[in-house]
Amino acid sequence: MTFGNLADGVWGAAWFAGEPRLVVGTPGGNSVLTGGTLTGAEATEDWALAATGVELSITAAGEPIHDRFDGGADGVDQLCQVRGTVAASGAAVELACLGRRATRSGLDLSRYTSIRDVSMWFEPEEGVALTALRPRKAKHHGKDVVVAAVLDVADGKPVVDPRLSTTYDAEGAPRRVGLELWLEEENGDQFPRRTAAESTPPDVQLGDELRATVLRAHSRGREGMGVYLLATRPG
Repeated sequence: MTFGNLADGVWGAAWFAGEPRLVVGTPGGNSVLTGGTLTGAEATEDWALAATGVELSITAAGEPIHDRFDGGADGVDQLCQVRGTVAASGAAVELACLGRRATRSGLDLSRYTSIRDVSMWFEPEEGVALTALRPRKAKHHGKDVVVAAVLDVADGKPVVDPRLSTTYDAEGAPRRVGLELWLEEENGDQFPRRTAAESTPPDVQLGDELRATVLRAHSRGREGMGVYLLATRPG
């Protein structure tokens, strides 16, 4: 799950694959937390995220978008509204913003050496999400397993041909991101949804194998926010 508002300088990302990891940021700084609890799992119900200094409610802001990974694993992505309180390096801050929540049922992450998970949202009711998995023994991105979704409230849908491009710095952190999301043909026409982003502070290491990078996103003349989660696993 990812959420935030660039204007307020408040953001966060929660990772519940293996040991729970949570990072929250406010204008006063960033806090990386282990543990925490996430209540709720279905797209039809409200979720709650609780950890030291964090009390958040997560409610649906759009319809769930379903997709399927190789091996039969099911994925669900959904635009969500996040409200509550976060504290990082100081006083608590009230939060009310968009975000993205996702579930990956039956997905065996041990089959992959890297996971790139990108989500972006644009107030008040638009968003996109993409997950790219690099299988073990794959030598380039052409072998990646990629799923994506447009999360717009009025017109959410899965993506039939998702494409991700990432420019990294010398330390392997994402710096520029491009999404080209080809949707199903409508009235004989096929068209992509293009979204671009660049990293903006902060860039936070949540552990040896997981990094969260905040993004300033752009799409169709609008500016929004996003988070790029990069997980690497020994080959």
